[in-house]
Amino acid sequence: MKWGICIILTATAAIAAAQIPRITVRRQPIRIQIRHADPWAIKIMLEGGQIQSPELSTILALMGGQPPQSNGGNSLYPDGKFLVNPADNSLWFIPNL
Repeated sequence: MKWGICIILTATAAIAAAQIPRITVRRQPIRIQIRHADPWAIKIMLEGGQIQSPELSTILALMGGQPPQSNGGNSLYPDGKFLVNPADNSLWFIPNL
């Protein structure tokens, strides 16, 4: 009788452990605060681009130009895009839906 109960409990534990829970991932924008670096340079590096000069935001502010475009093929996170918020020096990652 004891062996029967032991086998039933073992089988029940094995079946319960084999169940795979469903995990749902919410795809929402993520804000990354950048404190001591250039957000444009970090954005270009994360997108797989090459940095030609340091402090891109200072050069772009003086010249009034657009930030350099990355090649996009070597991105570390191809399932979304990065945006720079120059008002608070933060980087936003917006995943594709």
